[in-house]
Amino acid sequence: MSSQEVISKLPRVGKVSTAAPALIPAQQSAYQDLVEAARPGSVTYLVGDVGIGKTTLLRRLQEELGGALITSEDLLKAIAGGHPQAIDESVFGLLDGALRHNQTVLVDDIDIITYANSAELSYPRAHLFGLAFTALAETARSSNRRLVFALDSQYEDRLAKRMIGRAQTVTFPHLGVTDYSAVLSGALGDLPTDFRVEKIFTSSSRLSIYQLLSTCEYLRDQLDLSTEGFLEVLQTKILTSNVELFEVADVKFSDLKGLDAVVESLEINVVLPMENLERFSDLDLRPKRGVLLYGPPGTGKTSIGRALAHRLRGKFFMIDGTFITEPPALFFNRIREVFSNAKQNSPSVIFIDDADVLFRTDHVYGLNRFLLTQLDGLESETAGNVTVMMTAMQIGHLPVALLRSGRVELWLETKLPDAEARRAILAKHIAGLPAEMRTYDLEELDEITKGFNGADMKRLVEDTKALFAYDTNTGKNPSAIMFYLKTSAEIVRKNKQSLARAERIIAGKESEYPMDECGW
Repeated sequence: MSSQEVISKLPRVGKVSTAAPALIPAQQSAYQDLVEAARPGSVTYLVGDVGIGKTTLLRRLQEELGGALITSEDLLKAIAGGHPQAIDESVFGLLDGALRHNQTVLVDDIDIITYANSAELSYPRAHLFGLAFTALAETARSSNRRLVFALDSQYEDRLAKRMIGRAQTVTFPHLGVTDYSAVLSGALGDLPTDFRVEKIFTSSSRLSIYQLLSTCEYLRDQLDLSTEGFLEVLQTKILTSNVELFEVADVKFSDLKGLDAVVESLEINVVLPMENLERFSDLDLRPKRGVLLYGPPGTGKTSIGRALAHRLRGKFFMIDGTFITEPPALFFNRIREVFSNAKQNSPSVIFIDDADVLFRTDHVYGLNRFLLTQLDGLESETAGNVTVMMTAMQIGHLPVALLRSGRVELWLETKLPDAEARRAILAKHIAGLPAEMRTYDLEELDEITKGFNGADMKRLVEDTKALFAYDTNTGKNPSAIMFYLKTSAEIVRKNKQSLARAERIIAGKESEYPMDECGW
């Protein structure tokens, strides 16, 4: 469909007096600012989070001022009817035509075009979008018409930089407790006297109207409406992260043997403030914004992430090696989306696994600067409450600037388990084995597993089971469990030695082929 055909089908309405649904306080504030900004001869941006009610305000403004409302469907139809390498022309043709036929033109979801323009998706004429928007601004000014764009706050800087000096911005405020109350009362009717909207707000202070209404849909027919029931639906049905929990090993903090001090510190400094903001509001508790988990491989850093994922559910976000993609620009788009969604679900945790490895990858050059900006931005984010948690085996491989100036507020070291912790780990892995495989010498086991980490202990038991099954399958009489444990421990230790030598060779500290092995 061509731009002209789309324009011909745009609904045009004059001013109407039909009573519209009441706006909640945040909408009323934004709408008043929007009316004042959208003067004849002006270009205005209405900026807000997804699902916050921008479309509602555009429709209200259309009812008051008349004109045409261009939706995302209209934009897509115009693009589909044009040449795929001339998206800028299609968008310009649609908006310019609408502006010439209407005193007021309202454009919803313009960030869809902005994203295509900025994601570097092989579109060869990306810079022409700036020319198109400049021309539209001039048309609105010279013809004394109004042009209003609504866009997601995540993409504000990408469009605004095209229009500096030619437009003004109206920012949709974040919802407050009174807004939550208005939305819930409107959707559910009179709330029970013991229903605590304040607790819902402090638990998730950046919810959108859409998220609140979606939660209400699940609860509409429930006779016993409670705060806890609302929060449970919110956590399990509405809040989503980039982690599929069914794919994550089910780990609890109580399973992390030998990491008691680390777990306790996380409970105090991260989990408690996130889960009990309302209970301790008089203390103004805030989760630490930067946490570093560091220690040798296999000491439980990733397992801590798994435990947090299951504990926090929709408030846990992961950044790992799978984010490294081609082209590099997509990497930063994915990172940006993670931070945006984490803020939306705050308080929340962004878990950057193997950060030291990620920062040494040439592909993600500039990640440290981006992360510094995000960490510093969170400090002034009034409702952010986002904790950035990083794991590292080598602290020296992390950018120095990231570690200084209090950006990492909590340093937690994961160490090799001591004898008591190794016993607990072994007991956990052996607990499900047949009775004849659960008898072993603890003192001897302590000796043969010295220097083993949690991953080594798991491997020890897996190899023990394999050796036992092999002997049974080949008709041999199974040996005592200690025989298999000692044999497996020797295998694990040799593997550790081979790994250590490989690391020395890679680091240039040892030759791969010593002189005596070469016969020189």
